[in-house]
Amino acid sequence: MASCGASCGVTRERERHRQLARQAALTRQESALEGFTAAELQRLARALGAALPCRVVTLGPGVEGPSWWLHLVATVAPTSWLERREGLKLQVPEGPETSLRVGLSAFGRFATLQEVRWLGLRDPDGLWIEARRAAGVEDRRLQTFVKATQGLLRREKITALDVAFLLEPSGSPEPPTLWQALFDPDLPETTVGCFLPEELSAANVCV
Repeated sequence: MASCGASCGVTRERERHRQLARQAALTRQESALEGFTAAELQRLARALGAALPCRVVTLGPGVEGPSWWLHLVATVAPTSWLERREGLKLQVPEGPETSLRVGLSAFGRFATLQEVRWLGLRDPDGLWIEARRAAGVEDRRLQTFVKATQGLLRREKITALDVAFLLEPSGSPEPPTLWQALFDPDLPETTVGCFLPEELSAANVCV
């Protein structure tokens, strides 16, 4: 009789994680207290910032959906388009940027990773800042970021869920997918734009 190899245990563990995620999606309100604390998010942000050549921007619930998001912007410049959008920095970056968007669910100890491409355009009236979110991670230059983040999540006993799995049905009509139930009301492949009028440099007018 053939014996089950090490990969069999990995498969069973992955399926267990998926079952937990499906259950959390179906009982979102009851599981909301099983998420993350602000102190834990700050610790994660500090650890990632120390391990990677990036700027780490933490966005709390309500900014980009109900979950926490850590953006690891792949730049060593003194600012980023995301920081300019959020009013954290007044300098205007130069050129496009890429970030690894790390979602930490409000409904359980689940995480997901997503690539975001940033573009900023000047015009006479202000700045247009655009974030183009991908379904997963496409840019191979982010692989170091992905591996470091996955390693830290494992050490913190946080289950990372891939985007392909999260696009499966949630089991209820609203929200329809696991991604929308656990992380973000917008689907992964979404472009978000924000206009900053020059005369209101600290204000955001987003669409």
